[in-house]
Amino acid sequence: MPRRNRAERGAVTIVEAAFVFPITFFIVFFMVMAGEAYYQYARVERAVTVAAIDGAARCENPILGSVIASGSVTTDPTAEDLIPYRYILTDQAKRIAAEVESELKKSVSGYQPLLFRNMAPKNVNVSVNLHMNVLVSSFPVSCSFSVPFPIRLLFTGEALKFKYSLQTNAPISDPSEFVRNVAMVKDVLERSEAGQSVLEFGGKVKGAMAKVASFTN
Repeated sequence: MPRRNRAERGAVTIVEAAFVFPITFFIVFFMVMAGEAYYQYARVERAVTVAAIDGAARCENPILGSVIASGSVTTDPTAEDLIPYRYILTDQAKRIAAEVESELKKSVSGYQPLLFRNMAPKNVNVSVNLHMNVLVSSFPVSCSFSVPFPIRLLFTGEALKFKYSLQTNAPISDPSEFVRNVAMVKDVLERSEAGQSVLEFGGKVKGAMAKVASFTN
């Protein structure tokens, strides 16, 4: 009788191992694949953030690109074009947005998998929708992509995919260019009849507000 019990306990262990080992192996394998997908997500997230910050900096400072390329600032004031009024009279910001969009898409599409074959970013879509305003401007960058599983589902021809969508918005802060734009708008208003009437009306409103403030005080 004791011998039979010992034999049964051994059989139970074998049966349990036959179920537990494959399940454990599948869970560990799935966790490693999920880690590979998150690794790609982290890489793209960093690239999108850097692209947004770099694009905003290049919009703020037109000579930044040449400084990065040469490693130094030129001492010749005529060597670089500062592009005044670049936010309202030129397409400089749009050109920078197109360059950043192309560079980011090329960079993300070239990422290689870490452990599993084919687990690289696929269907990469990058867009830069500039928000260029007189008071507040920003450089938003968005990127969507997918990371396919290296294996297919049983009894189907479809492959699982991790789908991601990222967006980063970097503010464009350029006080000197803002002052230049405001001064230009003021000059245009002062040289036109409609602008003069607007300025005169603004002066009257300002005077009336001053009288109200002195009366209330």
